[in-house]
Amino acid sequence: MAAVDPHASLQHPGATIYLRAGHAIDIWSLRETLRDQSIEIAGIVPRDLNGYRLHVEQPRWKVADQASAANQCLSCRNAALKALQTSPLVKKTRIAGGGISSSPKQGDIDLIEILDAIAQAGVAPQAVWLAPANVAMPKASSPLNVKPNVEPKSGGSP
Repeated sequence: MAAVDPHASLQHPGATIYLRAGHAIDIWSLRETLRDQSIEIAGIVPRDLNGYRLHVEQPRWKVADQASAANQCLSCRNAALKALQTSPLVKKTRIAGGGISSSPKQGDIDLIEILDAIAQAGVAPQAVWLAPANVAMPKASSPLNVKPNVEPKSGGSP
């Protein structure tokens, strides 16, 4: 984010968030961070953008000591894909780059409805990137390294 302009009003509280030129913003993490601070976002409406797209980045993991590619929960990916494909706010969706890329309908649509559809599908993405037109999507985060052969811990109650 480049700046935040709060609108102090009891009838219509809100804020205008300005994006840094040439950068995408993770709207999923933005909403979750504000929720952790007891601030509920009622709407995210992109304005003054000449087109934009969304990319849902799924959590991925890599098994230690294996040279295989990163894994991801395919049922989670499919549930998120179905939620996006059935949303009336999304016109085009495809699997790409370890996640799902979408082209929302342009105009003053509320992206919270798309985020809620993903959450209602039972999916918790790593990120949902909003990228203005002609801005590259950020690189995917590194996969989590997991150890496959973990020994059980001794002790505890029988």
